[in-house]
Amino acid sequence: ALGGCVLGIVGPLGVGALRFPFDALAHRESLRHIVEWKPPSLDRWWVVVFCVQVLVALVALRRRPSVRDGGVLVVFTLLAALALRNVAVASIALVPGMARGLEGLARGSGARRSPAGAIAATVLVVVTIGSSIDQLAQPDFALDSDPVVAVAWMDQHGLVGADGANVATRDATGNFLELLYGDDARVFVDDRADMYPNQVFRDAVALLKGDPSWEGLLASYGVEAVLWPRSEALAELMASSPHWRVVFQDPVWVVACERATARCDAAATRNG
Repeated sequence: ALGGCVLGIVGPLGVGALRFPFDALAHRESLRHIVEWKPPSLDRWWVVVFCVQVLVALVALRRRPSVRDGGVLVVFTLLAALALRNVAVASIALVPGMARGLEGLARGSGARRSPAGAIAATVLVVVTIGSSIDQLAQPDFALDSDPVVAVAWMDQHGLVGADGANVATRDATGNFLELLYGDDARVFVDDRADMYPNQVFRDAVALLKGDPSWEGLLASYGVEAVLWPRSEALAELMASSPHWRVVFQDPVWVVACERATARCDAAATRNG
């Protein structure tokens, strides 16, 4: 624990890394809009696997009671129940206690080993190999939910990139633009809600909800272009606003820019 604290302090966040759990509590309102900070649900297969792991850990604890292992089990299971992002860490933390509690379970009397242990080990190896092959066969990036065509259009019309505009997007779309353009993306927010000032992410949530003050919010941050899902309220508000112009749309995404800017006129003109 002491070594982890020291390494945390020498990292880029400094002492702030040790305050992070407490700072995150102050961001609860914002974090509940981020998928990885939401409580896990059983519609994800790996969450179901983790639930099975917790049951096995309880069996192991009953076989070999330990205050230390019991404390780890309770604390990390509660953390996993609070946020999806904690499930992987909790899964790793439970392994040592499980190993101690299940020691000798696969052994029979004398030198004989239980066939059940061999069968379980074989199944585990087969499942691991099968899942690894399946994952390695997947594309490096899953872009089905990303606005690939819309961003390509924005790039061609000078709305994103090195000389592009300040862009407002949903948090996950901000990540996509940062992947493509790095610091040149100049997005309003990404999904690191815990790293932004509370007010910034509150304003981002207001845009998600289609708040009536959306134009003032965008103006206060110098936003000139917006990339947004067509199905959400903000897209409809931009389409009906006299101060904003929709310059691109496809079945899923819409791009709008502020009418008063030369950049918007140029994009609209090039778009015909």
